[in-house]
Amino acid sequence: AARIPVALIMLMAILGDWGTHYDGPPPNLPEMGPFREWFFTGLIPQFTFWLAFTVILGSILGGLAVAVANRGRAPEAASPTQSEP
Repeated sequence: AARIPVALIMLMAILGDWGTHYDGPPPNLPEMGPFREWFFTGLIPQFTFWLAFTVILGSILGGLAVAVANRGRAPEAASPTQSEP
């Protein structure tokens, strides 16, 4: 859901010719209309590459953070289950 506002801001930037990184096309991009440019440089990357990049990198860094936080701690022993008479 966090990618939706970014994609919409990119559309506004392309339509408004803001001159920021949101509407700067990659080098050698063929000339095309604003909606087509947004589709190929804003919408598709936001919901494919950047989504996967965020999930994968977040998982790796989150796992490292847990490993560092738990470093030096002894593993907790499992408590025996009690059966009711």
